[in-house]
Amino acid sequence: MSEEGGKLSDGRPIPEKFDGMAAFSGADNSTVLVRNHELTGDTKYPVIGKNPYRKEHTGGTTTLVVGADRKIKKEYVSSSGTIRNCAGGATPWGTWLTCEETLEEGHGYVFEVDPNDPENKLSKTPIREMGAFSHEATAIDPATGIVYLTEDAGPSYLYRFIPNDRSQKIGSLQKGGKLQAAAIEEMSSDESSKFYSGQRFGVVWKDVDPDKPTAEAGDKGCIAFSRLEGAYFEGGVFWFDDTSAGDKDLGRVYRYIPATNTLELFYESSSANDLEMPDNICITPWGDLWIAEDGDGVDRIIGMTPEGETYVFAENKINDSELAGPTFSTRGIPFSSIFRRPGLPLPSGGHSPGRMPAAEDKWGTPPLQNHTHHKYQTSFQPLRKFRECLTWKPPPFNVTACQLYKNFSEVTLCLPTSEFQD
Repeated sequence: MSEEGGKLSDGRPIPEKFDGMAAFSGADNSTVLVRNHELTGDTKYPVIGKNPYRKEHTGGTTTLVVGADRKIKKEYVSSSGTIRNCAGGATPWGTWLTCEETLEEGHGYVFEVDPNDPENKLSKTPIREMGAFSHEATAIDPATGIVYLTEDAGPSYLYRFIPNDRSQKIGSLQKGGKLQAAAIEEMSSDESSKFYSGQRFGVVWKDVDPDKPTAEAGDKGCIAFSRLEGAYFEGGVFWFDDTSAGDKDLGRVYRYIPATNTLELFYESSSANDLEMPDNICITPWGDLWIAEDGDGVDRIIGMTPEGETYVFAENKINDSELAGPTFSTRGIPFSSIFRRPGLPLPSGGHSPGRMPAAEDKWGTPPLQNHTHHKYQTSFQPLRKFRECLTWKPPPFNVTACQLYKNFSEVTLCLPTSEFQD
């Protein structure tokens, strides 16, 4: 697949420090991946753009077009000249909102990136009314067009942006809107961290100045979170996490339900074995939450069921880097994630799913077949047994094969979504 320091289609270097990512359906059954690069200052492999926001800065996004055969058809810069493009979020209309995690003057904005029209004027135009702060992630309610935003700072606040133009078209967010921060009327901001799991509160949204939202949110008594990270909207629910919150500072997962205007602490980690410092998140096709960790030890992708039970999907056995950018697509690549350092992909796919494991194969893992110096493959059982076997945290779901190779460019986990059963 794609590795930092390699070559883009036009010969420019593939930038380093991969981070947030989303997948879109492309032409000819292809999958389009838009990927952030969390860069600032001098770096070995910067984002070298032709139409940057600020030419002196090295952050931005790249885009990969991956064919149905799992091979890259094209790879190119799609935005540049920004700072610390950490996470962001996909829009329902097929673009990527890339977020600057910085407070540097003239930065700290959200930009809309159209993968089909790279480095256009839109990609270098900040959505100023979405606020200037240390942005982390975004998620959009497709029913209303409202954008929810997390802030990676200490303390941090939860925001929503109500667009003036709800048409949900490319560029519509540039037509202005109202920025608000979440508050709980019956609790002060200092008390808001004293949630316990399952507790729900009604939310009051308070208008804040997009030029100084953090200060105003604090002054108006909005909920002061520890440090917000990932965000995802699915099935009428907005999910987000607070990476260092809780009694043991291991992290929390919240959900906000717009229909009832209620905020719930869904999960608080009490053990690093279960979850440690949640970061990027996504929802699986079968309804579980998948969470990329960014802790001090070995980082993993943790699954969380609707019942609040956790399981390990993958571990990074290469180094101390986080896994980032988890995303699913209905075409070409069912699941994809990336190693932050070194910049390496962790995509699903590779070959076709092939045989499903026999019933007596307890862990749902067949022997390695046709593996090469660069590839590790595995398959999972259908959905009826999928969650059960993962809950047992079996070794086959750890990316241990990486330890066997000193020089590799791809780790493949085959997740056959076409085999899922109701």
